Amino acid sequence: MSNQVLFWDFHGTLTHPDSLWSKSIHQAALLRFPNCGLKLDTVRRLQDNDGFPWRHPERDYRHLTHPEAWWVNISNMMLTTLVRVGFTRAEAQTILPDIRPLICDQSNFRLFPEVQSLLKDLQFAGWRHVILSNNFPELEALCEQLGIASLFDHIVVSALIGYEKPRREIFDYAMNLAGNPDVCYMIGDNPIADVDGAVEAGLPAILVNEPHGHGTAEHEPTYRCDKLDDLRPILIGDKLTNRPDPH
Repeated sequence: MSNQVLFWDFHGTLTHPDSLWSKSIHQAALLRFPNCGLKLDTVRRLQDNDGFPWRHPERDYRHLTHPEAWWVNISNMMLTTLVRVGFTRAEAQTILPDIRPLICDQSNFRLFPEVQSLLKDLQFAGWRHVILSNNFPELEALCEQLGIASLFDHIVVSALIGYEKPRREIFDYAMNLAGNPDVCYMIGDNPIADVDGAVEAGLPAILVNEPHGHGTAEHEPTYRCDKLDDLRPILIGDKLTNRPDPH
């Protein structure tokens, strides 16, 4: 087994950084109240972003590692958002059950076009892959639906671990799960969660996709890449020279 491992963030790194939560809350509201006139921009402006666990990584969430407990906690945030945009609490309670399926719907996720070929080429060059993501409990099932789960040895999700990046505990968990590889990188689009978290846990980091609005890292990543394909010369080099033609 290869002792070279790449730890991958998910949202914004493997998939486009689309506004998943506000869009799903908006869609669910219109399903229940099609004539309410609610605008997506209103949801985005008034969304209770402070209610997301990853906004407070300093907290211990191990009491929420059962998926239902995690979603109950998130539902409090969504309820606050729905009341802020004008629904009564009773109306908001009727909307809540429709949001979770929309959040987990694979049609809301767009993989960057080079993801599958890049992951396969990196595997051929000797790298193993692990997802390390601040995300909802159903992420592994979503990866199955997107056709990429088989490319990863493990899928580590904060909702099931009880710690959010950049907490060292979730990096240590992922490293132990991967067999404490001799050579590894954390690849992500968040300077704080992915770069600072990795460096402080002893992992070199690669910042990809030039993020905006995530804050400024205290640590410099080992590499910066404007797009995923820029990883090829860094991590593969000429190792694919003798790769057999898949056709």
